[in-house]
Amino acid sequence: MNKKKKKTKEKRIKHCSRKEYDFQACGTDEGSKDFSYLCKTCLFFIHNRCASAPPKLIFKSHDIDHPLVLDYSLPEEYQIYGVSCNLCREEVDPSLWLYYCAYCRYFAHMKCVLSAIESGEDRNINEDVGDVDDPDLVHFPVSEDNPSLLYQLIQKFAENFSTSTDERSGGKADKISHCCNGHSLVLFDELNNKKVVETESSESMICDGCVQPILSPPDSFYGCIDCNFFLHTICAAELPREIQHASHPQHKLIRCDRMSKPNAFFTCGFCYHLSSGMFYRCDSCKLYIDLVCAAMPSEIKHAAHKHKLIHDNLKGYRCAGCGWNFGNSFRCDICNYKIDVRCARKPGRNKHRWDEHQLCMMYPPVKGHPHDFNCERCSSDIDPNSWFYHCRECDTSFHDECLDQVRFRNIKCGAIVKDDDLHQHSLKISPPVSKFKCGSCGIYNDDYRRTFYDSTRPILTCVSCKFSVCYRCQKKRL
Repeated sequence: MNKKKKKTKEKRIKHCSRKEYDFQACGTDEGSKDFSYLCKTCLFFIHNRCASAPPKLIFKSHDIDHPLVLDYSLPEEYQIYGVSCNLCREEVDPSLWLYYCAYCRYFAHMKCVLSAIESGEDRNINEDVGDVDDPDLVHFPVSEDNPSLLYQLIQKFAENFSTSTDERSGGKADKISHCCNGHSLVLFDELNNKKVVETESSESMICDGCVQPILSPPDSFYGCIDCNFFLHTICAAELPREIQHASHPQHKLIRCDRMSKPNAFFTCGFCYHLSSGMFYRCDSCKLYIDLVCAAMPSEIKHAAHKHKLIHDNLKGYRCAGCGWNFGNSFRCDICNYKIDVRCARKPGRNKHRWDEHQLCMMYPPVKGHPHDFNCERCSSDIDPNSWFYHCRECDTSFHDECLDQVRFRNIKCGAIVKDDDLHQHSLKISPPVSKFKCGSCGIYNDDYRRTFYDSTRPILTCVSCKFSVCYRCQKKRL
């Protein structure tokens, strides 16, 4: 009888202070000075601190109305994307214990939550106002209240290179006096810009240099109406020939115009967006930087985070906006929060023809929306840990890169390209349409056969007929 009892005896966890085993709850040896528990049969080792963690707690840094629940592994429905800890910003190991709020999709390492509570760093989210009152910080994202924010950065960038300094260094800018087709540019200012405003829609009034909107008035600019070619006066005459950029101190960067080839696209080495227009280049390092990225300030304030963010050349980080690592970043020294320049430049609001309302940029954790978000354009689920656009009225959502305004924001769509050897009519740069046949290579392109590479590259379309040219054929002809 006694032997039978011994055989059916349940496994017991032994109370010990050894640390030769891995800690399966938190995954670290932090707290190993405290007593721990060990199951000798399963070799399951757990700190006393972890074993005592409450199954549910109020975490003021999240939301006092939504308690965090302890789980012994990342729930399967969230493992498809992977999640990051909202406290330390490091990736959450799906096999370790964590606290989370399913209502807000808020995730945090158990060790980070317990440490914050024990150290007194768990403060009400409304207590820390951050750096919002600093008047010297440039506030992102671009909003409807200040649509010319990025151009204002370029203005300030040009002012930093004073005329006296430029004259001593030989870096004073040359005036660009001709459009891409060789026509002379006309100055439009307060006295004579009414004509072009009546002729051109606001959507087509894009500067071919910085690819930012021209607000007329108050902006004065040079233009050729026949070619839909426009330049801010600063882009045409006041940008320095060469600069020494803090993010690339080893070499000077030389300005490049390429005004004769509006479809000679390049990839910006800071935001990794395909771009047109003017840029600064380092021939030694094969580095190209568009005007906006070159003009980005050293410190910013972003609506996604409460503290100021500092410009950095950090590599190997995980961007809080997209989950990837695209070039240069902005970081928070207090919270280990990081976003790349690509995400910092995304507009706060956007528009899509499938929704009559403005789409707002959503920053995780998103509260009040427990079910999944699905992209209206590509019909795939949206990673709730990344930024995306959403309409609360219609409950419609879009990946940011599924919006042409985001994907092609560094390209002037509508710019005129003339190539008599390719086609008899003028061509314009356009986002890829759902179905077209390339007039150069003869390949039929549609949504089902197009690769991701092709779907993110602009095409040329004829302004008079149905002739189109794919991106690959454009590139071969440059």
